[in-house]
Amino acid sequence: MTEKSTLPESNKIRLPVIDRVTSKYDEVQDRLHFICAMNDGSVISIWMTQRLLKRFVPLLLDWLQAQLDVEDKAQAEAFHSLAQTRAQVAMKENSPVVAPSPSLSTDDEAQNHQTPVILSGRSHEWLVTSITISKRPNELVLKISEANEVNAVVLPLPVAALRQWLCALQQLTTRSDWPMDWPTWLMPEQDAPNESLH
Repeated sequence: MTEKSTLPESNKIRLPVIDRVTSKYDEVQDRLHFICAMNDGSVISIWMTQRLLKRFVPLLLDWLQAQLDVEDKAQAEAFHSLAQTRAQVAMKENSPVVAPSPSLSTDDEAQNHQTPVILSGRSHEWLVTSITISKRPNELVLKISEANEVNAVVLPLPVAALRQWLCALQQLTTRSDWPMDWPTWLMPEQDAPNESLH
């Protein structure tokens, strides 16, 4: 787990960027499964362990807390609760990641927009072993890597997207019975969550 204050220099290799993520918990593997629509139109499947999640989520929460310029704890709780509710509403309006198909017309795309991604083979699957966090004003950028950086991608997280992803992660860790300390403002609404979260 690495934390940086700025992004890597631009003369380095550009990594694929994640546009959208559908997050699931796999009970058989006891891992989180992220199905990612990439900026180049491809879809990849990455896996994350509980151990890694427990190491990097507190860094995300700390950064989000630091974005507030509020000294009063009760006022900060109220602001976070309101912002989190807005993020949850926006998250429910999004659809899951869909595998791109060049044969689909615009009408077909709208009709199949809710179809979950199905990956064939294991060529686009890998296990996350490290996450490097780069900080920007109003945004975090995660570099998500496999061992020896055989595979690596970038996930930009503006504040609203970070709140949505934290909400999904909180719901998945609750569903998986993974012990995590989540702030009270991140607790989900009473509605039962869907099987996958995006």
